[in-house]
Amino acid sequence: MVRNEFGMLITQLTAEECRELLARTGLGHLGCARNNEPYVVPMYFAYESDYLYGFSTFGRKIEWMRANPKVCVEVEEIASHNSWASVIITGQYQELPNTAERCHAYTLLEQRTLWWQIAKAAGELRTTQPLPTIFYRIHIDTMTGHRAAHDDATEFAKVRLR
Repeated sequence: MVRNEFGMLITQLTAEECRELLARTGLGHLGCARNNEPYVVPMYFAYESDYLYGFSTFGRKIEWMRANPKVCVEVEEIASHNSWASVIITGQYQELPNTAERCHAYTLLEQRTLWWQIAKAAGELRTTQPLPTIFYRIHIDTMTGHRAAHDDATEFAKVRLR
């Protein structure tokens, strides 16, 4: 736990709190790298157990993750500038060519609003032809999280010192 001079109390999330945040959100930022060059894009996902499931069309993100399957995902939940939570995941990209795995991913993803939107919009920017869909998952290797909240004790101390 850390208290800062701006009236925020920052605490580490438990593994269970990280899983709860992943289950209720569904939008994050996916980071991948190739030839020492980073690339970060928004990602709609569905969380289940040790995996984040995603959907895309072929492009830079998929090309780079095929070349280097080590990825990072950042997920956040922001109520205000001093009330937020974030989770950072490191993991491995795994493409789902098997029909049963693709159907499972689709079943999970379709429960999320607009889960297809980013991939469809990006694909339409590249071509007018329909692009094949790629379902994938990120196997979670590590997961950490933090929460910030307004610290009333710090505010009370500032008022008393005035």
